[in-house]
Amino acid sequence: EVVTGVLEEECKALNRTFMTCQIDERPFVTLKWAQSRDGYIDRIRKPGEPAIRISDDVSSVWVHRLRAEADAILVGTNTAVADNPSLTTRLWYGRSPLRIVLDEHARVPSGSHVFTDGLPSLVITAKDIVYPVLPDSVEVIRLPFGKDLIPGLLNELYRRRIQHLLVEGGAVLLQSFLDSGYWDETRVETGPMFLGNGIVAPVVKGMLVRSEYCGEAKIDWYENR
Repeated sequence: EVVTGVLEEECKALNRTFMTCQIDERPFVTLKWAQSRDGYIDRIRKPGEPAIRISDDVSSVWVHRLRAEADAILVGTNTAVADNPSLTTRLWYGRSPLRIVLDEHARVPSGSHVFTDGLPSLVITAKDIVYPVLPDSVEVIRLPFGKDLIPGLLNELYRRRIQHLLVEGGAVLLQSFLDSGYWDETRVETGPMFLGNGIVAPVVKGMLVRSEYCGEAKIDWYENR
């Protein structure tokens, strides 16, 4: 006797990145950001001014664990320029994801961490842009920007067998994924501080499936259903 459908939903959840890649022919997309209690992801900064730290030591470990689970991590131009992030896994055991930078007009400095630390990076720029010469660890590809950017990017990552994409960009990039519908889960970290004003956090358009505390931060998990 063959019994089918045993723990079917649990099995789908366990293999969700693989199933999404096979069925939808694109990577499983996780959106992540940290925000203040009054709903801002950063203050308005002057050039060279550091970002305010919302994550504490405990929730920072949680972020790096999330990076270790992903195949690739994506940021936009503004995040790469303002924060000069490494986007590596340092506080949790595991490999670092492939770093991907959306840089339509070649504004990210060639001395940025994602270009100079010797780890693999992928730069997505516009078709008519001549990008500066970068180390062999950095690959530059050209895609049409605009409304077709996200599906075009996901198609390119699927072709490269990327199963899980983590988006850690700024508010504009995150909101563009939310508005496009090309996302599967969103993890929002809310810290204990109030900023009063600044860059407004994206608006989640999904179902809240669970909440938990990590250090002083509250983590809300949303799914696109």
